[in-house]
Amino acid sequence: LGLVGNTICFLIFRFHPSFNKMPSMVFLSFVAVTDTIALFEWNLNHFTVLVYGVDISISTLGYCKIYTFTQYVVIQSSALILSMMCIDRYVTVVSMPGSFMSKLPFRTNRTAFFWSLGIVIFTILLNFHLILFLGKILFFE
Repeated sequence: LGLVGNTICFLIFRFHPSFNKMPSMVFLSFVAVTDTIALFEWNLNHFTVLVYGVDISISTLGYCKIYTFTQYVVIQSSALILSMMCIDRYVTVVSMPGSFMSKLPFRTNRTAFFWSLGIVIFTILLNFHLILFLGKILFFE
């Protein structure tokens, strides 16, 4: 259901002519993609446990790192993108022509795309330590 719903949302948000000029639809398209990735990542482990009896989230250190990293990145990205969409909508509603708020980088599809992409890159960099150090015990003297 999540896959079908997110796919339909993505297709409508990106390709329906009445939504082409709305920055909110760019943000929601990114949310649909990140939620679909989280859905696949989460359910892949449940599938392998039920069908094959193998818990791949703890089977190897490499997969554990990728599994944890992916979950953190997509869930944090989704939440931050929704927050940025709210800020974009607020700036759009409050700004008056010629005011300081009207000069902020919001209110267009292009800026919505760059904000969303920037958030995804930020969360990847924020959580990259999981790939490097997860499962290693570090002793500081």
